[in-house]
Amino acid sequence: MSRTLLVTVVGSSAVLLCAVSTWASGGDGDNGIEKKSPKEIAHLADQAFRSAQSVHLRIRDSGPAASSGDAVSALDFRLDREVNCTGSFTLGDKGSVQLVKRGDEVWVKPDVAYWKSQFPGGKGTRAANQMKNRYVHGKNDDPVLRELFGNTSRLCNLKGYQHISSRQHVLGVRKDGTTTVDGMRAVRLTGRDAHGTVLAEYVATRGKPYPIKLTEKGKDIDRIFLLADYDKPVPSATPSANQSVDASKLIWMLGQ
Repeated sequence: MSRTLLVTVVGSSAVLLCAVSTWASGGDGDNGIEKKSPKEIAHLADQAFRSAQSVHLRIRDSGPAASSGDAVSALDFRLDREVNCTGSFTLGDKGSVQLVKRGDEVWVKPDVAYWKSQFPGGKGTRAANQMKNRYVHGKNDDPVLRELFGNTSRLCNLKGYQHISSRQHVLGVRKDGTTTVDGMRAVRLTGRDAHGTVLAEYVATRGKPYPIKLTEKGKDIDRIFLLADYDKPVPSATPSANQSVDASKLIWMLGQ
């Protein structure tokens, strides 16, 4: 059995967290950050991010690993501090996965391409035929779900992201004007990490100074992170029984 790619998704999301917390070295009206120093803006953005109860996260990765399907090329998730989430991710032409987690219940729906690319030798094809485009459903600690798809709680836990410590150091941080991101005015901060990767953070100038966009560009790196809908509840709808198959039905996949 090949390693499943939820591990890769968690790794990609961790990049976002490092990017957010790196800058911590940081009413609906104008929040005044345009007049503050880069260090002050970074600090306020970090505080705002850490206070969020939920967020809508989107990732686009155009790097070579993502383009080849060996890393997440696109991700669209809504997640909160109670470890609820709903969304999907794509691994280039190696398939995509939909995920819903509510409380201690998890629903995972890979497409046919994902089943085949991650479980070769006929297992993926058999699983895709058995599932018929339905979700695999079980408890978060279900051993079959864990073995096939990894620990979904790591992916869905906003609180865990908010407490991650950065391993990066941003060099030459500066304020680089203002722009608009998805219709929202933002101050742009720029800098580089120790490897020369160019980093940028866009901080909202109205309401709370949330980070609303992050970018990384460097050797083999080209990622965009978009953050929106802070503090809006994660949708509570879950797949119905006829849309799901119990994880125990796939226990045969754990054999050699």
